[in-house]
Formats: sequence, structure tokens, C-alpha cells
Amino acid sequence: MAVRELAGKDPKTTIVLKHVPPYGFLYYKQLQSLFRQCGQVRSIVFDGAKAFVEFSRNPTERFKTLPAVYMAIKMSQLKVSLELSVHSAEEIEGKVQGGAVSKLRNTRVNVDFQKQTVDPAQVSFNTLDRSQMITDLLLTIDVTEVVEVGHFWGYRIDEKSSEILEKLTAEISRLKLVPLPVHPHPDLVCLAPFADFDKESYFRAQILYVSGNSAEVFFVDYGNRAHVALDVLMEIPCQFLELPFQALEFKICKMRPSARCLVCGEHWSGRASRRFSSLVSGRALLVKVFSVVHGVLHVDAYLSSALQGAINVRDVLVKEGYAELAEEPYESKQSHEVLKGLFSKSVDYVTDMSVPSPLKDDEKYVIRILLESFSSNKLGNPNCKAILHGPFNPYELKCHSLTRISKFRCVWVEKESINSVIISDSPEDLHQRMLVAASLSVNATGSTVLLRETSLMPHIPGLPALLSMLFAPVMELRVDRDGRCYTGVLCGLGWNPTTGAPVLPEHDMELAFDVQFSVEDITECRRTPLVLEALALP
Repeated sequence: MAVRELAGKDPKTTIVLKHVPPYGFLYYKQLQSLFRQCGQVRSIVFDGAKAFVEFSRNPTERFKTLPAVYMAIKMSQLKVSLELSVHSAEEIEGKVQGGAVSKLRNTRVNVDFQKQTVDPAQVSFNTLDRSQMITDLLLTIDVTEVVEVGHFWGYRIDEKSSEILEKLTAEISRLKLVPLPVHPHPDLVCLAPFADFDKESYFRAQILYVSGNSAEVFFVDYGNRAHVALDVLMEIPCQFLELPFQALEFKICKMRPSARCLVCGEHWSGRASRRFSSLVSGRALLVKVFSVVHGVLHVDAYLSSALQGAINVRDVLVKEGYAELAEEPYESKQSHEVLKGLFSKSVDYVTDMSVPSPLKDDEKYVIRILLESFSSNKLGNPNCKAILHGPFNPYELKCHSLTRISKFRCVWVEKESINSVIISDSPEDLHQRMLVAASLSVNATGSTVLLRETSLMPHIPGLPALLSMLFAPVMELRVDRDGRCYTGVLCGLGWNPTTGAPVLPEHDMELAFDVQFSVEDITECRRTPLVLEALALP
């Protein structure tokens, strides 16, 4: 459901707006300016009465929900008005081409700010975007940048790819280089120098950030990055943006951090990161593509060894205790089935799917006419106001109380809190998460609990149950029908020794286990508070 609501866009980079007026793409600059304070807008897709605003992601950072997305959702929470100055649909259709534009009322239109294009968008769930660049599910690549364990960049080193890169480099070397016409800013694509074997050449690059008189750039055809002076950055001619960026982003599939890694590091421990870098950094790998999700290739990666043949990198990390096996997200499984269908047909069939249709060309022409009419003020000044609803993100999490007395109360986190907006980074992970608060209050009707001074606990499987058992005065374990394993726990404050009645039973907490706890684990849980109590004694 959430995947459908985002129309296949990445929830970590995208927010949804509703009640967009007809011909919403005419107002894309207004929409961009509404979110300028949140972050760099990369693209906006208009689809009927919805708009999907995608923010730019630093390609050298780990997969996480962007701060820009949190800030945009915060705008909705603070009820910031999102208002556009617009023309009525009837006015537009009456003034442009005698009403021939009406077929664009509900057409999907993609505005790409990086390429500065406004085109009709195909209905896609991102699988075809990269499949048009890969003609085989087995690729030989050179790893150029390791982002984190299982996440890296590289480029293909087969004969055809090498020819494309050599031709591109030769064409750039023949250019008469011109300085940038605008001040360098993040997400700008330009030409930047890189020295290889004492020979400096210019390559296509994306600016990651600017600091003083220098910038960090990401080379979009190779996947590596470098620091360069601002005055050596050059303008890139439009025709050099037509060729898709050749660098590929990879993620090892069916793998997640082990519990040991999660405890030792923010996501992956330092030792795990060093071990992974030593395995793949600067090396040639054979990868087998499992799926393509939001432009990222989910793969099995193999090292070649003269003694052992092909070694699966994931198997090495699991064997050494840095990772554990995991299920792929729903979108990855869906993409896997699509790719299997595509590559079961001929390569020519896959390539033909990228050929533009005459219908799309007609729509593109009408879009251009509309934009020219709007920018040249042929439509006159906008005479209507449109109030947008949102922003929304379907992966935003809601909290509920663990105690019986508050189980059915609404839970609100104070607006000033950093945890007032929580978005799931890994919706495929069904393990419970825990938010703790140092202070809370209940409204006059008793229907809502307001939390203050909150902390979102690390996403460690089993942590809510573990913490509850550690600090509960009394607990009662639940077992399955056969009595072979523990399925949950009831944590309470104890009972009255005289009457045998429970103490404040409305404050009991009952949790179902989402990981397996052994007898030894339970014993250790009950022993730890005694050790802590002994350490606290004078």
C-alpha cells in the first residue's frame, strides 16, 4: 500500500503533496521555492492531483531518510501553509491551442532540476531505469568507492563500457572549456579535473558540497570523489548530459548487520567496515544482479580466488559474525520478478523498451508550448490560489503505549522534539522499536498522552523486550502450546503479599517476542539488575 502511495519513489528521499491543481507542472518553480529551506529539490513528478517531491541525496552517504524529508514532514505538523498562485484549468485550455492541451490534465510529468528538463513521465517502478543500462545480470565491475558495509560504487570494465568511457573522455578533451556561468552549489553537474597516472583530464562530475574556495565532487561515470578548487570547475555542455551516468551504485542483497555490529556501532561497527573495505575496495568483482530498487543494484558480489574460485562476499561477512541473512524488501522482490521476465526475453527487446513513442513526443511538444506561454506571460497573471495538502510520507511511524492503561490512547511527541517525526528507514524489518520519555502528561479528557524529553532507542531486534525484562520488578513468561519456547512476557510491579492481588495491574506491560530468547538469555536478564544494584552500593 505504501509503495503504491509513493508510486515507486524512494521513501527516504521523497514526500507526497495532494490537491495539486490541474497543469501543476506549470508551477514547478513555485513548488521548488516552498521547500528550498528543507533541502535541494532534485525532481518533482506531477501525477494528477498529486506531486512527488524528491530531494537530492549525497551518493557517498549511507542509505537513510534525508533530513530534508524530516523537515518537510515537520512543515505539515506545524501547519505551514503551502499556497500556489495558479490559473484555472478552463483559462489555460481556452488560451492555449484552442483547448488542445486538455489531454495533459492528468498526464504524469517529470521535472528534473539536475538536467533542467520537463518531460512526460512513464509509469514505472524504477526497474526499467537501470535495466536499460545493464544488458546482462552478470557484470564485471571495478569498485571505486565504499560507502559502508555492503554499499559501494563502481563501473563496468567490460569491452563495450570501456569504449563508451574512452569515447566520452576523448570528446570532453576536445572541448574548449568554459568556467561555470553560476556560482557552484550542491547537486550541480559540471566538468571537474582528475589526475590519473600523472595525466590530468576532465570528467563529468556532480558537486556534493562547497566549502570556502574548494568543493567535493563525485565523478558520475566512475563512482569516486575528489576535492578540487572552485576555479577549476567548468561548465558542461547540454549534449553531454544526454548520455546516462555510467557509475553504478550497488548494495549486497539479503544481508543486514548482526546484533554484534548494531551494539558496537551506529549501523555497522568499525571492524565490520574495515573488513568489508579490505575485501572489495579497489578490486574487480563479479556481481550478479538480483534487483534494481530506486536506481540501486541489489547484487550478490563475488571475489575471484585462484585456490577457492568465486567467493561470495556476503558469506564471508556472515561467517565472521559481522552480518546475518535477511529478507529483501518488497520492492526488491517485485523488481526481481520483473527482471527475470525482462532478461528471459532477448536483449533487443529490453533495449527497444527505451525507444520514445510518438504519443510521448506529442505530449512533450504540448508541454513545451504550455511552459513557453506561462513564462512569457501569455496567460496573464495568475488569478487563483491553490492550497496544497501535506507533505506526507506513508512510512511515517506512529507510537503507542506499552502499558495497559494507555494502550488505546493517542500518543503525541511534543513538537519541539527531534523525535516528533519518525520515519522508518527499513520498512521490511518488522522488529519492534522503542521510544522512551522522561516526562509525560495526559490531556483533560484522558484520550491523549504527550511525551517530552524522548529518546528513540537503537533499532536492535528484541531490544524492547530485553529492556522491559531487565528493569521489571516482576515478570511472567509466556510459552507456546508445546511449552518448548518463550513467546512473550508480562512485566508488572508485583503483588500484595497479604491479599495476593496485583499491584497497579493497569500499569502492566505485555510484549510478544519478535526474536528467540533462550533460558540462558532470561537468566542473564534477571541477573543483570542484581549486579547493577550491588555496584551501586557504597
